[in-house]
Amino acid sequence: ATSNHGGGGERRGEKEEARKEEGEKNVDDVDKGEVEDVHEEPDDLDEDPFVCDITGALIDMRLDGRYHFDDGRSPDDPTAVCMSTTAYKTFEKLKKEHPETWEEEYSDKKKWVFIKPFTKKTTV
Repeated sequence: ATSNHGGGGERRGEKEEARKEEGEKNVDDVDKGEVEDVHEEPDDLDEDPFVCDITGALIDMRLDGRYHFDDGRSPDDPTAVCMSTTAYKTFEKLKKEHPETWEEEYSDKKKWVFIKPFTKKTTV
């Protein structure tokens, strides 16, 4: 089952296309700023459940993590806005490159909080 976080679901493309758009990513190269606690990986992850609300690209939460726009909604709220780590790297260009999805309030970089990648559940 796939759930879409945020409003970018209508732009959701094929998984392979999105990964090509995103290119190779290294989270270590990303300015993480404030970091949320590690989340456990959901049991049913046949497809990536997060879509970047700015670019429409799929977010691989098992490898990359994501940025959550802190407007009072929880990072787990399906209506919350999130951004891929690759999009965050080009933060200053996003308003011009994606005017159809960019809201003026998103310009406050301090409100974007990094959410660490999911961790695998371990059984004892």
